[in-house]
Parts: sequence; C-alpha cells; structure tokens
Amino acid sequence: MYGASKREGELHCEGDDTVVRTSWVMGVRGKNVVHVIADRAVSGAAVRFVDDQMGTVTASSDLARALATLVRARPGGVWHVANSGATTWFTIAAYVGTLLNRGEDFATPISSSELGGSQVAIRPARSDLSTEKFAAAFSALPPWRDSVSRLVIDRDRLGDST
Repeated sequence: MYGASKREGELHCEGDDTVVRTSWVMGVRGKNVVHVIADRAVSGAAVRFVDDQMGTVTASSDLARALATLVRARPGGVWHVANSGATTWFTIAAYVGTLLNRGEDFATPISSSELGGSQVAIRPARSDLSTEKFAAAFSALPPWRDSVSRLVIDRDRLGDST
C-alpha cells in the first residue's frame, strides 16, 4: 500500500504535466526528525533509530530551488527530487550527534521490527529515490550530509526548532 495513493494520483496526470516525487522532507522551521534528534543531543539524551530502511533526505530549501527550476522548465514527466545519496534514519541520527559533539553512544541502531505497533504505516526496506534524471537535466541537489549540516547550523543560529 506504501505509495499506492501517490501512484494513483500520478495516473490522472497528462504526459506534459510535471510530477515531483520527494521523500523525508525536513526544513529549518517546523517539527521534523532532525530537530527531534538535535534536541535530544543537546539535552544529553540518547536516541534509537531504525537502520534497516533506506531512503533519501530532502532539505526543503533545496526542494524549493528545484521546484522553481522545474516550474520554469516545464519538462513534463515524473521527476525524483531529493538530496544526493541514500541513508538510514540511524545514520542521520548518528551524523547529527557528531555535529553536536555527542559520542558514539548517542545513537543506537534498531531494526524496524523493534518498533512494534508504533509504526503508522509499514515501510519498505528501500524507499530511496534515484535522482539521476534530475541531476543530468539540471543539477544534482547537495549531498544529504551537507543539507542536514545546514539544517542543524541554521536551527542553532535561529535559536528556534519550531
């Protein structure tokens, strides 16, 4: 069922319509996983995140620039837009911990099965997007680590994680 409603919507589009698929969107404003991880890192708490689901991070600021590019170009078709590189939530958590000077014991990897009934939707092991088409036609979005680093820096600079 994962993605079925999105795909159904895409089937209603015409060939010259431009459809953008993205994932794991996070920005400097609002609540998102990076803010939760950073809050825990700063407070001294530890985190546990799944390490058996691969996906692609999308920084909202990078997505906004990509969308503006697509609006101007009007290329039609389906475009995957996300930051470069696939990762796991655990790897993101460990990276944010490193940025905030936490030790290796900050983030613990767990399996999806350890989440028990707390999952809202069952997720596939791989939901990362191939962004090669967008990169070839326009330009690749920055690597996910660069974008997450920017989010943490901007979050601290703004002093507001909400």
